[in-house]
Order: sequence, then structure tokens, then C-alpha cells
Amino acid sequence: MIPNFFSRKTIKNTFVKFLRHPESPEKTSLAVAIGVFVGFAIPIGLQIPVTLLFAVIFRVRKILAIACTLITNPYTVPFIYPVITYFGSIVLGKRLRFKYIEKSLKDLVSNFSWDALFDLSWDILLPFFVGSLVVAVISSIIAYFAAYGILMRYRKKKVGNLVRGC
Repeated sequence: MIPNFFSRKTIKNTFVKFLRHPESPEKTSLAVAIGVFVGFAIPIGLQIPVTLLFAVIFRVRKILAIACTLITNPYTVPFIYPVITYFGSIVLGKRLRFKYIEKSLKDLVSNFSWDALFDLSWDILLPFFVGSLVVAVISSIIAYFAAYGILMRYRKKKVGNLVRGC
């Protein structure tokens, strides 16, 4: 039998392990933020090595950081990358048409070659990287504080239950 990694039970058990891990909330939240940052800032294919490097440098949980890079995956990339590129074009003051971005990225993915990548030139690549960086910074800050808040609420509730149980 093949395990279902996305079953409700597996997700719930993983979340409970996240909450109960003895590491400090700051370190755990930093691991989440690193994963989210790399997930948005680095294209798929380079995410795991970059995440491992950051996890080692900052001494945070490697598996948790890698898991959080999965915010971008083969299922979400077709939606996320065009939006990031469009956002980057706005930041750069070039405001590309969304249909143009979507078509260019779709053509690149369906017929990938290094020549096709370089043919996109900076029309698409620069807005993609600028948008990725901006979204990565904003998302990782939000992810850090969201994870920290969840962990602190859980731990306060756990301590409150222990005190009431005495």
C-alpha cells in the first residue's frame, strides 16, 4: 500500500509534530520563514540545496524549512509564477500584459531549452526575479509571525491546561 502524504490524518499528525517540537518558537518560525522565502525567491530545482544551506547557517530544522518551500510546486507554479512576474513588472514600472507573461512562461515550460530561456531576455526574467524577491520578503515575514503566533497560542493553551489540571 502506498502512503497518502496528503491525507487529512497525515497533515494533522504533521501539524501536531510542528506544534509539539521542543525547539524555541523563534527557531521554528525562522525555519518556516526560510522555507517560504526560498520557495518564492528561488526557482524550482534549486530550492532544496539553497534551503539546506540557509537551514545549516541559521541552525534551524531542515525538514521543516524544506517542507515550507513546497508553497511553490508543480501544481502551484502555473498560477504563482505569472502573478509574481506581473507584480515584478509593476514594481519596475513596465506593467507587462498578464496574457503575454502567461503565454511566455507556458511556452518556456512546454518547450524548455536554455536557448528558449535566454530568448525570454530581461522582458520576463527581470520582472520575475524582482517580483519573486519582493513577494518572498513579504511572505516570509508574514509566515514568521503567523508561525510564531500559532506556536505561542498553542504553548500558552498547553500551559494553561497543565495548570488547571493540578
